[in-house]
Amino acid sequence: MSASSAVPATSSRPQSVRYRRRMRRRCRAECSPSEAALLQEVGGRDVMRAQLVRLLEFRDDPWGQIQVLPLSVGQHTGMMGSFTLLRFEDDPDLFYVESYAQGHMTANPQTIKERSVGYARLQATALSPEDSATLIARVMEERYGDQSASDRSTVA
Repeated sequence: MSASSAVPATSSRPQSVRYRRRMRRRCRAECSPSEAALLQEVGGRDVMRAQLVRLLEFRDDPWGQIQVLPLSVGQHTGMMGSFTLLRFEDDPDLFYVESYAQGHMTANPQTIKERSVGYARLQATALSPEDSATLIARVMEERYGDQSASDRSTVA
């Protein structure tokens, strides 16, 4: 969930910038993508490069953290599918999971506890945020960086 998505960037309301800043202070985003997600090209080279640049922006963001799960980990708890844990100071925590046909949200304390433990395992298995940023930058340059004309091969 991006705090900046709460108010459109094109909003003419003067308080929208203040609102986004305030919401950004309240929201913390953590993400543990698999290294495979960095390597699987979707949308073309330019799109992938832009996506990886966006992930690297979290490197210096105190409200965001990216930890990549390296391919060398093998099987991990995240392979069951993506999920979202929403934590609130004054309201119950929520767990959200989405399938092909529908999404499901619950505030069931047992489910929250189980998924929190699963996410803690993912974080423990993943690279550190610093090593993740290094890997993301390397993949970005090696796979999606600018290629000179001599590097591009064409079939004649």
